[in-house]
Amino acid sequence: MLIRSISLFLSQVGSALALPASLNEVGEGTSYAVEGIGYDFVPDVLTREVIDTWVKTSDADAFAAVKLLMRHEGMLVGGSSGSALTGGLAWLRSESGREVAQTAGKNVVILLPDGCVLTPCFVSFPTFVTCCR
Repeated sequence: MLIRSISLFLSQVGSALALPASLNEVGEGTSYAVEGIGYDFVPDVLTREVIDTWVKTSDADAFAAVKLLMRHEGMLVGGSSGSALTGGLAWLRSESGREVAQTAGKNVVILLPDGCVLTPCFVSFPTFVTCCR
């Protein structure tokens, strides 16, 4: 049995990583608070051609998702996880996402990529403190 996966790449509004480049025009050059998922250059280690779908997320949506995860699931996560959840759900509302979601036997997995949430690095970060009260 061949297992086919679809890879989504999440990038903040203001980041220059997405393809086609037109996805990067909205918010071009603006700063963003979510750390670790966007750049103003394309790193040499990123092979953009293997990504199936690109999804742009905003700080506001990412931190709103963080609040939901904290309040409803008891999960202490950061902005990267909020972006992952926001982007994954946005994709599920798209035509290709709905097709996957409505097909029996297919699963969607959203990885929450934060690595230092139990240390002071997140809970003392001003944007995190402001958004997640």
